[in-house]
Amino acid sequence: MDKLLYGLTVAVIGLIIVFAGLLLVILLIKIMGLIVGKMTAGKQPAASAAANTPVKPQAPAKPAANAEQSLVVAISAAVAAFTGLDQGHIAIRSIREIIPNK
Repeated sequence: MDKLLYGLTVAVIGLIIVFAGLLLVILLIKIMGLIVGKMTAGKQPAASAAANTPVKPQAPAKPAANAEQSLVVAISAAVAAFTGLDQGHIAIRSIREIIPNK
């Protein structure tokens, strides 16, 4: 009976230590987030001012003769989604297949 009680005590103490450590990590991450948020708060207006500058629209390039139109549209949409730009501001000039080394 003593061994069972000792084992349960060790298990409970271990669980308490693990959860206390996890709570400490959560607290440290929240504090770091607040610190980084305060540091970047002053830099955001400069970044948003650069984002509000008008972008010179480029003439859309003609897709390559062998590329399917749907592939060009899909790649253009993916690039637009990744960069955050409008699809009208993206000009795909060429598409080529990348063959991996064997």
